[in-house]
Amino acid sequence: FHETYKAERVAAFLEEAAEHLTTLEEGLLKLEASPDDKELVNGIFRSAHSIKGTSSRIQLVQPRP
Repeated sequence: FHETYKAERVAAFLEEAAEHLTTLEEGLLKLEASPDDKELVNGIFRSAHSIKGTSSRIQLVQPRP
């Protein structure tokens, strides 16, 4: 049960991370044309933070002390 559950969580994380990576890529490309767009920058940081937080929550990475 535990291994199956963890595999399902990792699969869900990978799907979500792929969406966030697309958002990051698109945001960074748009940022070149609009470097002062604070909402765009905030969206980029939200996506990066979501990847980091979720990976930590499912223990893909160890949080820093």
